[in-house]
Amino acid sequence: MATPAQQAATAFQLRSNFFHSMEIVAGANAPAGAIAPIEDTIGIVVQDAAIGETVALVYFCPKVLVPKQTGTGRAIAVGESVYADPTEQRVSDAGGTGTILVGRALEAAADGDATVLIHFDGMLTQPADD
Repeated sequence: MATPAQQAATAFQLRSNFFHSMEIVAGANAPAGAIAPIEDTIGIVVQDAAIGETVALVYFCPKVLVPKQTGTGRAIAVGESVYADPTEQRVSDAGGTGTILVGRALEAAADGDATVLIHFDGMLTQPADD
């Protein structure tokens, strides 16, 4: 599991001692905090991993701080659905092609905020409506 120092080096921070994770073999170089789809699940890589290394992937956590998109002119409201964009490695409230529903915002986040606290559930894996 990532140390607090490793988590602080990324925008990803577990804010709960209760979470679900699984071990995966990295198919590509993946930095800590990377959003990674694995079959029908999406998760957050816990620590830096090189191709072929085994790494923990958190797929459920009631409170996790994640990176969010900025400069879009959009804010995220408490309780709003949050979608992950595995290409951009950020979350937002805007579903669209290539994004995946991953939870709900637990705090409001302004457009310029780099992170948002969410309830993360990577087993929802419902593609967003276009």
